[in-house]
Amino acid sequence: MISYLARCHYFNPKMSGSSKRNRTYNFNTDWEESYCFVNVKDKYVCLLCSCSVAVAKKHYVERHFKTNYATFNTNYPLQSELRKKKIAQLKLNLSAQQCVFTRPAVKSKKATVASLNICHMLAKKKKPFQDGELLKEAFLTGADCLFEGFFNKREILSAIQDLQLSDNTVTRRIHDISKDMQTLLKSDLEICDYFSLQFDESTDVTDTAQLAVMVRMVFSNFTVKEDLLKLLPMKARTTGDVEIDLSSFVVNLQSLQNQFEKRFQQFTTIQPMVTFFVNPFTCQVNVTKMAAHIAELV
Repeated sequence: MISYLARCHYFNPKMSGSSKRNRTYNFNTDWEESYCFVNVKDKYVCLLCSCSVAVAKKHYVERHFKTNYATFNTNYPLQSELRKKKIAQLKLNLSAQQCVFTRPAVKSKKATVASLNICHMLAKKKKPFQDGELLKEAFLTGADCLFEGFFNKREILSAIQDLQLSDNTVTRRIHDISKDMQTLLKSDLEICDYFSLQFDESTDVTDTAQLAVMVRMVFSNFTVKEDLLKLLPMKARTTGDVEIDLSSFVVNLQSLQNQFEKRFQQFTTIQPMVTFFVNPFTCQVNVTKMAAHIAELV
């Protein structure tokens, strides 16, 4: 009974299957000259027909070569210069075929980046979104004359033609740029060490008073960045004899203050040092005290 169980354990099919699954096969570089096979991103491709084998085993590679190309060894003897030149030419042809598939992806990516840059320019210049198609037409008209005689004129016109500048595309691109800028501003506010707010009144095209909130951020490497934080419409009258309802603004300001109140606790400590770095020639600072402030921050 014990010997029967031992034999059953020894011939366990599950153990046999797992051992086969764990077995790995490596590509042999000698197969490149012997059987015209190369390793392309862990795929074993035949240079003569671009077919591939599932497993890098010599039996599979040799069978494919001898079955389909029995006369190759006769026309191109093994270890001869003629065979080496033929294999080098086949490898160049395979690389050229791979470039055909990678070039459209790179071309499409560049067209998308160019479209984003043009949409960003339209937004900064406050131009209508319909001007995207006009710019594309102007590019094509100018390039047709400007690149006359160039050997790659057709490629240039094709690249301009691939630009996506329709009305809906420009709208979507500007919306994506706006979301990215908001995300970047939020990230800067979270990692900045100190910030200050500046308020200004402006008027839009509808004569509605706007309260512009600007933020200046100071980072740990002493770089300073300014950006527009928010525009708050002041729908009530802004004359001095009328009380202005700024409840929404107070709520937003209070949320900012609660979120970053810890950053103001050390402002008195860093203020002399910041003043010195801003204007080091006219500011009189005690070096000993400054060193103590820096030690506190460290």
